[in-house]
Amino acid sequence: MSRPSWDEYFMELAKVVSKRSTCLRQKVGAIIVKDKRILTTGYNGAPSGLEHCLDIGCLREKLGVPSGERQELCLAPDVEVLTNRGFVEISKIKEGDYVLTHKNLYRKVSRVVCRSYRGMICIVKPAGLLPIKLTPEHEVLAVKTTRCFDGDEICDDYRQNIAGRNFYCEDCEEWIPAILLEKGDFVVLGFETGIEDLKNLDLSKYVNKPSEVYIEFSGSMNSFENSNCMEEVYSARGWKFASIGSPKRLFEEDGICSIDEFPSEVEVNSDLMWLFGIYLANGCTSGNLISFSLKGFELDVEERIVGAMGEFFDVNPLTYKRVESTLIVFKSRTLATVFENMFGGNAYAKRIPIELMRVKPKLQRHMLMGWLKCDCYGEGFDATGFTTSKTLALQMYQVCLRMNILPTLDIKSSDESVTYTLRIKGNQNSRKGYIKEGRLYTMVSYVKTEFYNGKVYNLEVERDNSFTTESFTVHNCRGLHAEQNAIIQAAKFGISIEGATLYTTHCPCITCAKMIINAGIKRVVYGKDYADKRGLELLKKAGIEVVYFPID
Repeated sequence: MSRPSWDEYFMELAKVVSKRSTCLRQKVGAIIVKDKRILTTGYNGAPSGLEHCLDIGCLREKLGVPSGERQELCLAPDVEVLTNRGFVEISKIKEGDYVLTHKNLYRKVSRVVCRSYRGMICIVKPAGLLPIKLTPEHEVLAVKTTRCFDGDEICDDYRQNIAGRNFYCEDCEEWIPAILLEKGDFVVLGFETGIEDLKNLDLSKYVNKPSEVYIEFSGSMNSFENSNCMEEVYSARGWKFASIGSPKRLFEEDGICSIDEFPSEVEVNSDLMWLFGIYLANGCTSGNLISFSLKGFELDVEERIVGAMGEFFDVNPLTYKRVESTLIVFKSRTLATVFENMFGGNAYAKRIPIELMRVKPKLQRHMLMGWLKCDCYGEGFDATGFTTSKTLALQMYQVCLRMNILPTLDIKSSDESVTYTLRIKGNQNSRKGYIKEGRLYTMVSYVKTEFYNGKVYNLEVERDNSFTTESFTVHNCRGLHAEQNAIIQAAKFGISIEGATLYTTHCPCITCAKMIINAGIKRVVYGKDYADKRGLELLKKAGIEVVYFPID
């Protein structure tokens, strides 16, 4: 009887390791070996601290997902994700961006996944928030309200929360696949809680670059990209040179070239924030004009707009009266540029700059009231705001949450446009949602499924493995493969696996293959084929020795 080879010996050990797997579908084991010494082992299953498939069943089996397919859990491309620069569609997020996680911390996106998807997709709609489309197995941070009951008994946490008008149990939070959510469950939404004490707003960074400065030369307006040339012409005419970022621009009015300038910064106070709110509701820019359109019932704010624009920017209005409306126009190329770059130039592009999303909530309240065009300064108020900008609607919702106000956000579509409606009914929590410690718990209104054929996206986020969408927080994924666990164990205990050999009972998938390459493993021995051949191809392309050692 011949002596078994080292490959046969270590593959048998990988088979033994696979028996520890908690996966109900396929048990996979892996070991990493260097100089004939076992460094780490791993098997497939749920991450530490999460429920195993042995306890909750196999969702992929229930959904009929074939082995080796649909490994990434994904969202529709138009879902907005909360980043450190505001809400961004998931399809536009790049590696290196920072997203808000379930721990209310911003973590770096290490990878963006995009793939084609054809099949069933879930639509989860929380009360007072927008519906989200995501693949059925994608996990959502939620509370199963039925979990708070044990027969006729109610857990102590749930009983206390009822007494405090909080109809959820924090200790029962868990990552739940979208398809398993039901009406009445609570989903968790994080929001920006950081506060910056912004005294003055720097306007210079919202002015276009010097290449867009126009000056008079030979009787006509010409653009000079060379700053030295610009400085010479300025000096020759006795004008002070406008350095990069300075809010000073030349413009031609009635054939005369003049300088348009105003302070490079303004004090951030309640009147300025109110003015910004009014612009977000009724303002627009066009060329060197900034205008506010007021309807008949809004004419009482005309004097306040004129006064604020004069106080902060030293501009005088041109007012055009109509039967039931008024148009207030201010002529300043620089001012129009600043407002357009800060807030957007038209209704569809409206947004709040990120620095104003972090000012004190008591100042944000004035911006909200300006946008809603209401003058209620009490603890709670009833008002409704409308916008065609999804970004602005989501930002105003977050502003409300920062002030402990729970609004409702609806969407109405027509052939011409899409309108978002934000309604505020006081600032009290309701049975359908509660704000607590930087998180919103919202009751699920419905979960539906429909057929989907198109691109879907997911993000891999460092450390926390989660990110916040426009309506709730989601996880990257649940299960870990045996190869991933083996590599993670080496990293956890500081074991170098550079130049090692990985033995695995099954051929690595493409995600595991990428980890193997980056970990410096030089040889892979596998015992069974995997449905997804991309991992095997990637390993060979990277120059890693791949050995097929068939096992039973």
